[in-house]
Amino acid sequence: MPVTDALTYLHGSGTSAFGPVTNTAGVYGDALCYAGSQYSNLEIDFGAPTSSVNPGSFPSLTEKGYTFPPELPGNGGVEMGLHVIVGSAFNLLTSINFEFCTSLTTGALYTASPNPVAARTLTLAQLAVVGAHYYIPIQLGSLLEFNRFYAALTGTDPTTGTILAWFGPRTGGEQ
Repeated sequence: MPVTDALTYLHGSGTSAFGPVTNTAGVYGDALCYAGSQYSNLEIDFGAPTSSVNPGSFPSLTEKGYTFPPELPGNGGVEMGLHVIVGSAFNLLTSINFEFCTSLTTGALYTASPNPVAARTLTLAQLAVVGAHYYIPIQLGSLLEFNRFYAALTGTDPTTGTILAWFGPRTGGEQ
């Protein structure tokens, strides 16, 4: 049975997947594209857990005491993908193309085959709606061990705007 009850943060929890969601003066999430196009703050490792001290992977020993082999996300009829929630309104930019990247080694690049495995462009009008929840479906069979997104900016670097982003099952209400 696939894992369907866990979320893995890619952006919006600072530099630690185990840290709290970033909240600065009531503004949720982390800045995105303030200095041009960028990768997500974090990268998911779908490899097997390395130890109970340093899980470093998803699903990890932190979520559940797995024995070998660990339970892996699978095609059990549950749609999985990248969720993006706007924490504060963006300005100046034209659009951001969220490109989901995968790799057999750490540091998945948007320029390396087979990337991107999924993508969606969000416009300034969409990224100006605080609380808007966007979803990019991803075929699980296309994923390799390491996964992150690349935010390809079009237009001027924004000076405002934050997002929360995670990989997880469709929950309903996404756009």
